[in-house]
Amino acid sequence: MMRSFVAFATITALLSAAVPATARAQLTLVGRVTNESGLPIAGAEVRVSGKRSRALSDSTGHFRVVDVNSGLVYFGVRRVGFRPVADLMRVMGGDTLDVVLEALPAMLDTVVTQSEVDGQWERVLRRYGVMLEDARFGSVITARDIVERDPQWMSDMLQGQVGFTVVGNGSAAEILGRSRCRPNMFVNGLFAMGFHLNNMQPGAIQLMVLYRNFTALPSQLQVPMADRRCGGIVIYTN
Repeated sequence: MMRSFVAFATITALLSAAVPATARAQLTLVGRVTNESGLPIAGAEVRVSGKRSRALSDSTGHFRVVDVNSGLVYFGVRRVGFRPVADLMRVMGGDTLDVVLEALPAMLDTVVTQSEVDGQWERVLRRYGVMLEDARFGSVITARDIVERDPQWMSDMLQGQVGFTVVGNGSAAEILGRSRCRPNMFVNGLFAMGFHLNNMQPGAIQLMVLYRNFTALPSQLQVPMADRRCGGIVIYTN
């Protein structure tokens, strides 16, 4: 079934369940870039993680990117005179992506303004690349997943997740790993000893990666103070 997704100022992630990020089929991603009035934008740069080449939208605003990994990817679009967009998203065969770019406000030094927003765009894409690399061997929960489920507490998002058990309810609910230990917690790449997931507002989380055991954690997160009996929960904030 073909699905069409619209993005304005940011590209939204897709689907609604935590999915292991290891199964990767190749597909072709197609879509269209327009302005706020619905007019096509030609020459917009389209970048998808895992692709060295960069697709450009044609005179009708359409683009086509081949050999895209299915599952979680980052996606970015930019064009001179417009505010670039970038986000994490899940893709599958038959998806299309409609992107609406917002025009930059008229300013005295448009060259400096464009340079600043493009630089920020590049930094965001690099950060997404690090996040995706960290998520290779874990189960992923995106910001979109959280919005769709609308949990009262973040521990609700781990109900039914393989390798994790939620004990109790509400703000005091505890999350335990397979060995009945508390999973190691990491926030933006830093080990967070004693951090309680329910202290985090759901809207503040951009990506959460669940690792069932310690050895599945990325090597840079296997820090000496972590509990080797247990897996981990890695959080990236907005």
